[in-house]
Amino acid sequence: MSSFHKPERRDPTPFGRSHAKLRGMLRSSRALGLVALVCLGCSGAAEDEGELADYDAFLKSACPPATVVEGIDIASYQHPNGASINWPTVAQGEHFVIVKASESTGYVNSYYADDVSKARQNGIVAGAYHYLRYGTSGSAQAAHFLSAIGGSVADGDLPPMLDVEDTKDSATAAQRVQIMKDWLDTVEQATGRKPMIYSGAWYWGPYLGTPAGFSDHPLVWAAYTGSTCPKIPDDFPGLAIWQYLGGQGSTAGINAACDQDKFYGSQADLLALANAKIDFAGAPIGKDGQSYPIVADGAVTVEVGQTVTGWVKLENVGSQTWKPGVVWLAPIPRDQASPYASKSWLASHRISSVKADVPPGQIGEFSLDITGSTPGEAILSLGWVAEGITWFADAPKGGGPTDGYFAVKVNVVPSTAPDAGTGGASGAAGAAGSGSGWSGGAGNVDAGSGAKGGGAGQSQNTRVKGDDSGCGCRAPGSDESPRSAWLAALALALALGVRSRRGG
Repeated sequence: MSSFHKPERRDPTPFGRSHAKLRGMLRSSRALGLVALVCLGCSGAAEDEGELADYDAFLKSACPPATVVEGIDIASYQHPNGASINWPTVAQGEHFVIVKASESTGYVNSYYADDVSKARQNGIVAGAYHYLRYGTSGSAQAAHFLSAIGGSVADGDLPPMLDVEDTKDSATAAQRVQIMKDWLDTVEQATGRKPMIYSGAWYWGPYLGTPAGFSDHPLVWAAYTGSTCPKIPDDFPGLAIWQYLGGQGSTAGINAACDQDKFYGSQADLLALANAKIDFAGAPIGKDGQSYPIVADGAVTVEVGQTVTGWVKLENVGSQTWKPGVVWLAPIPRDQASPYASKSWLASHRISSVKADVPPGQIGEFSLDITGSTPGEAILSLGWVAEGITWFADAPKGGGPTDGYFAVKVNVVPSTAPDAGTGGASGAAGAAGSGSGWSGGAGNVDAGSGAKGGGAGQSQNTRVKGDDSGCGCRAPGSDESPRSAWLAALALALALGVRSRRGG
């Protein structure tokens, strides 16, 4: 975070001087039985107080969970020379933004209102923050902040955030903590939302004295440690947002560097923190939410003209019941024909709807058949739409998942349909591939060939439908069992054997 001036960029490590020197000083102070109470000024006093704090005693690791949501925080600095922000572009990569609203009692970010409005319009969860100074009371600064944001926090916005990092003052740690507390209490009482606290290890101990009593506030922590886990005060239950890159991150759509953030949780968790009451919102349920492998696990292989069947699931975390014929699974890009459209799809740009009402809190299943048309490998990206109302990815009525969050890698290969003379062999190959599941793509393709040639193969999650025009003993529209296929193959083999003995 920053003031309205160009932000100062500090070393995010909690030490002003070397670790070894700090340890030496701590050992010396313990041996003498000293208790140091240091008043901070704007000069070297801050360094001295920082060196007397034993950071390892109050810090614990807060590693990111398996699911995080990317976001940013901005101020007027992100509008160099009055440059505008391209919010549709920003929305392609960022899912939340915290915008500076005010500072002390005399400054309001002139870009705040427009940035928050346009972020919301583009489906980005928005929030506001105040930069705390210590020259005036916390309650007076809270009143200034509330005036800047319009007096309340809308449902769907993140809780207000207090940026606690100012060093340019002569206050004591106790005075700073009291001013911070007064601001937090005043804003919570006015908005009904528990404010978030932004700070870092370099500040929380040296400048505030590691205060207790704030662990019920969501914590936003600056720690520029690369890919390693940040460390937070051990009395906090966990971390809400990790600012992992400060003032150096590049964000598409913004002509200035931005602080980069990770929200610790899913999009649904983010919406819950934002107190979102959104009509059409969906939450993924992990790998069990789709019959197909996730993209990282490999491709689904299908022959030209063949169809594989599967499904995807989504939890209804919105306020409206999903109705059949209203809520649809659709390919992304939006409203464009998909090359994987199957006969079961409503249209080339609409895949399937739920079969029955899905009330809030329940899970809806959407069928997803994929037909191979042109050989090649590509990604089939998915999204959800409430027809004639909103896309799930679009605020204010939609609340995720974002377009393309669900995706399937599809590998379409040339058809290996056998001729009449090789149908039996292909049937056997299809049966051999029947139990492989999606981990063995070749087995699925063989299963399809077997269906055409007289056999039938089936994966554990999806079924591969053969082209009814192929040469086989299956009637159009029927699904022949593997047992029938083997019986047919056995009969053919016996017939060939008898013919061979007769000819001999």
